[in-house]
Amino acid sequence: MHQSRVMMKPANRWFAPARRRSSAIMRIFVGCLIFILGVFSSVLIHFIGDFYVTEVLLIALFPFLALLEGRRLLRPSLKKIFLLLGLWFVGLVLSDAYRQTEIINRLRGMALIGFFVVLIATFSIILTGDERQKIIFLTAYAIGSVVVAKISPTETRESDIRWKFGYANGTIILVVLVSCYFYARRKYVPAALCLAAIAGYNLLVNYRSAFLEIMITAVLVVPIIPERIGRFRLLPRKRGLVHVLIVTVLALGAGWSASKILTYASSAGYLTDQAKEKNEAEAKAGNLILGGRREFFVGLRAVADSPILGHGSWPSDRKYAEMMADMEAETGVRMNWNEEIEANSGLIPAHSHIVGAWVFAGILGVPFWAYLLWLVARATVQVAILRPPLAPIYCYLFITLFWAILFSPFGSWERIFEAVTIVIIIDLLEPRTVSASKPSLVRKARWRRSGSVRPSLIASHRT
Repeated sequence: MHQSRVMMKPANRWFAPARRRSSAIMRIFVGCLIFILGVFSSVLIHFIGDFYVTEVLLIALFPFLALLEGRRLLRPSLKKIFLLLGLWFVGLVLSDAYRQTEIINRLRGMALIGFFVVLIATFSIILTGDERQKIIFLTAYAIGSVVVAKISPTETRESDIRWKFGYANGTIILVVLVSCYFYARRKYVPAALCLAAIAGYNLLVNYRSAFLEIMITAVLVVPIIPERIGRFRLLPRKRGLVHVLIVTVLALGAGWSASKILTYASSAGYLTDQAKEKNEAEAKAGNLILGGRREFFVGLRAVADSPILGHGSWPSDRKYAEMMADMEAETGVRMNWNEEIEANSGLIPAHSHIVGAWVFAGILGVPFWAYLLWLVARATVQVAILRPPLAPIYCYLFITLFWAILFSPFGSWERIFEAVTIVIIIDLLEPRTVSASKPSLVRKARWRRSGSVRPSLIASHRT
């Protein structure tokens, strides 16, 4: 027995190069797979509703990946997320049954949540613990978004609409990733210039929410306040309440500054006449940045009319659409609302993840998004305080998700983009919950024969 153990050591050394080659090939394969998933995240197919090629691929891959690395779904925050998504699904089913929603809309509603669950689970398996793979996906996603915008441009003459619903998302991500290159090397000036350049362009084309998000990102990640000047320490050593308050004040200050800059740029003639007219009309509703979010308040009115059980999947009620038209008319916004209502089939406006879920599914649709708001806030504070190498892209993703939960509709490309963001948030808040050095379930027995333990090939790089 002793002799057999001695004889195994040379054999292990002889097979080691082959194992390293196999591991490298697998990493390349997984990297290529993630790149393909990112590129096709913007390619639509039509089945019941609008779905993306990446969603279909991930649903097909999920059973296989769950068998290999299902333990990655056992993280505490993920369990809560899946539980709350289940509550949202139950609320939608009950609301649809109560409202006698059409079958096609019921299927669309259930698919919306079901696909989102699978996306979060699958991305949790393939991206957890590997910063390189996250960068690969985000880069591929941005490239695919820009290419699709070029091949199939938005049919409008308005430059801000063409930019907002075309090139903006992919271009912003690419520029922020470039800023991460400098930021990781502590070259803060070029990193800040990248963020300032893309923020300035969004300002000029009047893409207000993106300008706000990039402004807040820049203020939070660029070290504006040094920890110490000479021997005098400005910030306490211990990360605590003081740091949280500073981050909060900086974020609010950046938001206020963004609003003032937008107002000045609009009044000083830096924007087009059409953008200036639009901004002046929406500023009458209060704040320039929030002035165009009247759907949010109409959605709250729909919630007040049915707070427990929702209005069902894709609910249509001309009353709320006409209420929206009246609010627009009061501020002087010119729109042909009869055509708009017909085009949207009288869909109840909400323009908010959390309000939209409440309108559709009732009160059970709220806890998931409320919990996610809390996670996003925690993750943003942690990035702003610790400033990891990928702080610019992480902070931008978190601020974007926070804004979307409050003021953007849920669906379309948001399902994929936000599923990845959720995985990044959980990885940041629970970095030690799942060790990437644990072997996969399938390979345990294989490597035990040689007396060694191989790390998972799906997520083999920890930062």
